[in-house]
Amino acid sequence: MWIALDNQSRCSVLDLGLFHRDDSDIAGQDDDHPQVETKYGKLRGKTLSAKETDRTVHAFYGVPFAKPPVGSLRFAAPEPPTAWSSIREALDYTPMCLQDTKMMEMLFKAVKAKFSFPPVSEDCLYLNIFTPADRMKDKKLPKFPLPASIDGVFFPKPVEQILANNEANSVPFIIGVNNQEFGWMLPLAMNITGLQEGMNRETAEEMLKKLPVLGSFSSTIDFLLDEYIGEETDPAEIRNGFTDLLGDHIFVIPALTVAKYHRDSGHPTYFYEFQHRPSFFADNKPDFVKADHGDEIFFVIGGPFLKGDVLFTGACKEEEKTLSKEVMNYWANFARTGNPNGEGLVFWPKYDHDEDYLQINLEHRAAKQLKARKYDFWTEVLPQKMQAEKEAHTEL
Repeated sequence: MWIALDNQSRCSVLDLGLFHRDDSDIAGQDDDHPQVETKYGKLRGKTLSAKETDRTVHAFYGVPFAKPPVGSLRFAAPEPPTAWSSIREALDYTPMCLQDTKMMEMLFKAVKAKFSFPPVSEDCLYLNIFTPADRMKDKKLPKFPLPASIDGVFFPKPVEQILANNEANSVPFIIGVNNQEFGWMLPLAMNITGLQEGMNRETAEEMLKKLPVLGSFSSTIDFLLDEYIGEETDPAEIRNGFTDLLGDHIFVIPALTVAKYHRDSGHPTYFYEFQHRPSFFADNKPDFVKADHGDEIFFVIGGPFLKGDVLFTGACKEEEKTLSKEVMNYWANFARTGNPNGEGLVFWPKYDHDEDYLQINLEHRAAKQLKARKYDFWTEVLPQKMQAEKEAHTEL
């Protein structure tokens, strides 16, 4: 997960040119169904509340931000939405963009999330907007512009080139990983089976050959296995090396690279490793799985306290509710000030040249140099070996 924050946009709203005045003088609204006026027409939403809090929010579902990308607009540049004259009911989800719903249902079941999927459609350019119900009506909120694919418009050039050239926005930055990114969810999605029983080196090698994720490193599988498995013969340890290899390649090394670019550009950077395995996964994830890919999201969004459209059906322990509140405080402090630290929280140091980071667990702890040896392997040792082999092949 990563979060970047515009210095001019603390506690801001997404600016798509929709809202242009407050809702204090719109007739016909009530506490349960707030109304707002946008530049395209009026919206009628609803009021929601969260468990274990007296705070409420106003929700507006299915707010169009462009014309439907169908017919002559398919694969064309977006156009502003068509205005409406009557009050638009913004009470329910609109269709989501085309995707594999069977895969989503499987993944949601695996994380014990209950969510009623709306239908899929090309006509899906809508926002679900949530605002505090007790916001100050006359407060001028700063705008958060949404820039956005390497097409010369969204991203003018590859992201790594932008970062290396110090052309990225000068903003505070949070980025982090979980301590077993390729533990269970992603192998499940890639139809990798048999991890509970462990594997031998030959099986690990065959799996790596079949997976497209290694890219240019696919010619170095033996060298990769030597690094992560070595002479190990225990099937469980070989499996752990296999999952660490892919987790490092896909998530950890890229995340550290981005953090270093931001740090070297002088931007405040905060790095974390999430380490807590949610207790409610005990019956649907094997014991060897630690903090899997996406596990931290449950705590960031207040999973133990959600109710309504999205629910997590697993029972949380009290210490996990505390963990969620602490994580939400870190993230909220960062949104307000650009610094995640605050009263009652374990100090989260900046990711500087000492490579300080925060280990997020039931008990948080500051640490240094996450996977420093593996980082050197992927960014120095492995490329040098590939270059040497390329030169040797050229000479032949």
